Amino acid sequence: MITVNWLKPIFRWGAAICTSAQIALLISSMFYTKSFSFILGIVITSGLLIFFIVQMLLERSVHIFTKRKIRESIVYTVAVCTCYAGLYLDVAGLEKKIPPMEEIQAVKIQGNLNLIAYEQEEIAFIRDIHSQIVRSKSQLKKQAANHYRISEYATVEYLLKDGSTFERAYQIPESEEAEPILNQIHDYSQKRMLC
Repeated sequence: MITVNWLKPIFRWGAAICTSAQIALLISSMFYTKSFSFILGIVITSGLLIFFIVQMLLERSVHIFTKRKIRESIVYTVAVCTCYAGLYLDVAGLEKKIPPMEEIQAVKIQGNLNLIAYEQEEIAFIRDIHSQIVRSKSQLKKQAANHYRISEYATVEYLLKDGSTFERAYQIPESEEAEPILNQIHDYSQKRMLC
């Protein structure tokens, strides 16, 4: 990549995107934060730093701050910010997606309690809990941001009739907004244990 001219931008951008994402993940986990602005700030800062470090390596020189490279770094920053904002705002609707009933063969919800459902009624129940979590997403995120609150982690995994799987994971804080969801899961698990 570093010997072929037209591959150099791919190498520069790729290194900056991948490394900045890893650095943001590491630093945000060290500070126990999921703040979008904090993560984006780290991604932008470290991405630009890596961008120019890679350029120094490519040119074997420290004189890399040309108008063309500065313009490219601005385009890089705008592109990365747009992608991260799109993911955060769920523009593609990936976070809200729940498979339709007719496509589901089985569903498993894992967390403090593990439930597996094969029958339509049970699948519909777990799917309904999943849709409640999705609808309450913004309130649950705000509550989870309060570090003093205890949270449960839930993973919903669907086995679809075409043989593929569909999985989503959530942090559910013990709060008034989440209480109906958590109570339903606990009540349903108790019923199944009694059967």
